[in-house]
Amino acid sequence: MPIEVIPPSDWSGEEPTLRIQAEDSSGNLKEIILSTNSSEYSWGSSPYIFVESGDDALIDIHGTDATSSVVDTFSGQLVWTESGWLLPSSISSPGEISVDLASTLRYNMSVRESSSRSVVCSIPGSLENLISTCSISNGSYDFTYQALLIGDDGNVIDALFGMIGENSTGVINLSAETWNPEPGKRSLIIRVLDDKGMLVAGGSSERSFDIRRTDWNVGIGELELVGEGPNQRVNVPTKRLNENLLEDADCIITMRAGSHYSEHLVDMTQAFVPAPKFERPDVEDETELVVTIGCSFPWDQDSDPSDDEAVLVLSGRNSIEDNIDQFGTGLLTAILVVGLYLGVAWIVRNYKEREMMMEIAQSVIDEKISKMGDKHENEENIVPTDNNEDEEDDELEIIDDTPSDEDSDLDEYEKRLRRLLDR
Repeated sequence: MPIEVIPPSDWSGEEPTLRIQAEDSSGNLKEIILSTNSSEYSWGSSPYIFVESGDDALIDIHGTDATSSVVDTFSGQLVWTESGWLLPSSISSPGEISVDLASTLRYNMSVRESSSRSVVCSIPGSLENLISTCSISNGSYDFTYQALLIGDDGNVIDALFGMIGENSTGVINLSAETWNPEPGKRSLIIRVLDDKGMLVAGGSSERSFDIRRTDWNVGIGELELVGEGPNQRVNVPTKRLNENLLEDADCIITMRAGSHYSEHLVDMTQAFVPAPKFERPDVEDETELVVTIGCSFPWDQDSDPSDDEAVLVLSGRNSIEDNIDQFGTGLLTAILVVGLYLGVAWIVRNYKEREMMMEIAQSVIDEKISKMGDKHENEENIVPTDNNEDEEDDELEIIDDTPSDEDSDLDEYEKRLRRLLDR
């Protein structure tokens, strides 16, 4: 692992001793002591150089450019490129580089002979039954290898060291049985290294997985409308199970009604079960409101999908106006009923009074007719003795039919009845 130590911008040239510590996940601790010195030139890349036989290593030296003179003890003058200096590979050994005849930089080169063995690696199988395998082809020399199965967090899940003899093939199998990844996008990597720790050509493969957990649940309870009119709200009670697993989960409540669509972020890990209230969608009554809850990957599949949706038919939006209209209609109906009742009562009363008057008039007429018949019989039985008496009997009774002021307002029927009663 290359480590570059960069001094502060105000460094005045002191030469302190540095201690660098490194610790792995198992608690193993290593440290090195570095002595520093001030120089115009220094390594810009690692002085531990690994290169294939016949190739050039690309190195970087601070303080140099195309005009600098960089000379290797084995290869002589090095060639400058825009990417750095080219150092030819020769043999695996330490070496020195002279820069402008003013500074000397030491390095350690490891030259690796190209392998004639080809390796093919893959990670087939399902998540519950993963198989990590590599096939090693035939070769004319012994092949010592190190195979590693590594998680995306850098931890080694399985490792295998071995050797395949000359003129032999081999197969490497690694197990992912102990792999217990956290939910999310996760990956496995298989690598095959040779005896010098170099990656073998074709000896690498990677596969990605979508890791989910389903031992949790969120859901929607029974929806409820709160209030009436324009200020009406929708109460959305929620349900949850094992919400402690949903840390950092993005859960969203969606509302759909007619042309309305909205999303609302809700924290399902809070102390109390959420029961948010949202403004009622601006749609007509009798519209179906569909409310759903769901969380983003990797929390997009819970243990009970049946309670992820609830439906409610909206009502009460125009209740105030409806009540006013109903009150007006009821009042008008009441007025019509009362008026009709009074009219019928007045007609019935007049009819009864007229019927009663008719009965009284008929009774008086019958009585008058009876009296006139009795009088006629008496006159026939009496012998006339005096002409004066006859003349008196023949005298007519004159009745003044001129209506008085009092009777002027009576109708013809009542006038006739009055005259009969006065006789």
